[in-house]
Amino acid sequence: SSKVDYFYAPVVAHQRGLDHLTIESPNTKVSYAELLNDNHNFFSQNNWQKLSNNKISHEEAKDWYLNFCEEKDIIPYTFGCFGFDDMGLTFGFSHSTPNNSLSILWCESSKWQPLLER
Repeated sequence: SSKVDYFYAPVVAHQRGLDHLTIESPNTKVSYAELLNDNHNFFSQNNWQKLSNNKISHEEAKDWYLNFCEEKDIIPYTFGCFGFDDMGLTFGFSHSTPNNSLSILWCESSKWQPLLER
């Protein structure tokens, strides 16, 4: 049996975070309710094939979104408009929005009112 130093129980986990924890803190046991992965990125190729019926590429969608973020001045210096590690999640809670979610959801500027709380 392996030793457990920490037990971490987030409501949601991302596979990249779990992979990072495995390396950085191998004795941390994680239990989550929902697991996200790169398929949950709003701008994944698979999502845009489905959303647009193959009419808009994921790269075209990303370019439009980046231009929109520049126009509305909602590109956070710390994470960029695609969120931490460019995860591109469309995820939020009633009380906060994770930093790996799209900036359109939580970032505020004089030209943009965020959709969710940070």
